[in-house]
Amino acid sequence: MALKLYNTLSKKKEIFSPQNTNEVTMYVCGPTVYNYAHIGNARPAVVFDLLFRILLHLYPKVSYARNITDIDDKIINKANEENCSISKIAKEYYNIYKKDMETLHILAPTLEPWATKHIKDIIELIQKLIDRKYAYVAQGHVIFHVPAFNDYGILSQKTRKDILAKARIEMASYKKDPSDFILWKAAKNQKNEGEIAWESPWGLGRPGWHIECSAMIAACFGTTIDIHGGGQDLMFPHHENEIAQSMAAHGNTELAKFWIHNGFVNLNNEKISKSLNNTFLVHDILKKTQGESIRLALLCVHYRGNIEWGPSIIEQANKNLNRFYECLQKFLGPTFNSQNQLTPDIDTPTSIYNIDNKKHNIPPKFMEALEDDLNTSEAIAYMHHLTTLANTEKEKKMQIKYSLELFACGHLLGIFQQSPQSWFQIEKGNENQSISVAKIEELLEQRNIARKSDDFEKADEIRKTLLKADILIKDNKGGSEWLRKRSF
Repeated sequence: MALKLYNTLSKKKEIFSPQNTNEVTMYVCGPTVYNYAHIGNARPAVVFDLLFRILLHLYPKVSYARNITDIDDKIINKANEENCSISKIAKEYYNIYKKDMETLHILAPTLEPWATKHIKDIIELIQKLIDRKYAYVAQGHVIFHVPAFNDYGILSQKTRKDILAKARIEMASYKKDPSDFILWKAAKNQKNEGEIAWESPWGLGRPGWHIECSAMIAACFGTTIDIHGGGQDLMFPHHENEIAQSMAAHGNTELAKFWIHNGFVNLNNEKISKSLNNTFLVHDILKKTQGESIRLALLCVHYRGNIEWGPSIIEQANKNLNRFYECLQKFLGPTFNSQNQLTPDIDTPTSIYNIDNKKHNIPPKFMEALEDDLNTSEAIAYMHHLTTLANTEKEKKMQIKYSLELFACGHLLGIFQQSPQSWFQIEKGNENQSISVAKIEELLEQRNIARKSDDFEKADEIRKTLLKADILIKDNKGGSEWLRKRSF
């Protein structure tokens, strides 16, 4: 199969083919760094990280840029509240964002352009638009004149009537048309007394939001990229404006071959956002939930669909991971080395593992699901199928084969980044749990005695008691051991 992706521009699935078969170029709109990221912000990071991993699996080189917006009214307001510079705010929340995303096992992008590092590129792009009569200067502002660009609305399919209905509410006196948008925002104080501003041919000011991405894409990749991604909420006006200003500046050359948008994360059927004050901060969720559970929860629904967030979605992700990790522990042994690779048992032929070439362990049906517009729900269902095969198989070689395939599939999804024993947290000696170690050991001894006496009813009753306290029992030839499940 070939990789098929839903292209928002054409409104259909298309076979993906990069302009250069040796390198894929992808740009995704990143965070505005002024606060903690909420779970809705995390979704595009996870979705496009998965796409990045798949592209790396299929192509020799992938150049992936995720920008950082470090100049914005929200950042300026935050800096004023805390009486510090905007760079201090931006760096502080960028570091928090980076750490939170790393905990979700999100790979670092190839490039991470910051808006304030590209002011020169932004000014040059704006000047091109003025020279080509797509933009005009008014009261120190530079404005993009939407009626001058005939294809405006090509991405969002919004009509001029739709656009004007929204634009009239925000109509400024210096605009020629209600749909026109800001490229360069004039400073209120042209003497630069304490205001965040840069010198430009049109006076002191700072860039508008939309022009940043167009300038950074051109600086990183040139006029046309293979994939442009982001959340559905960015489709209009942000991405629509990007297309208009980029195509107008570059002789009508298309900005991106594929436009990919992920759905919302909702709470009670309402989009999660800071403006609605209904956010779940990733930073807070990570205090009681592992990053792998959050990641799998965000991947359990197709990326274009909306996710209803709540305890049940995390609980289900945790159950899935428990089942997968139990399979890996049972058939591959508990040892993973520091490179997140499996170490074979001494009784297992190393040739079965193919550790150095994980591609060979990924089943075609799993890849078919992911290559069909990132069908993660079907891919995860296939991982359950592999787990069932491993658990019901009698031959050791086949048990190992299915378990290795499970590991390879999960690794491509960005999970299985730790050992099974790390996942299950063997926490002997930690008395700050709901059931003490001494009590666990006492019940385990009682259960061993019951098993030796063939009192399986009592043994099963003790197992259930321990399970209610999140304690898993593992029986083996040498006796039994217990594992404390993760607490969520």
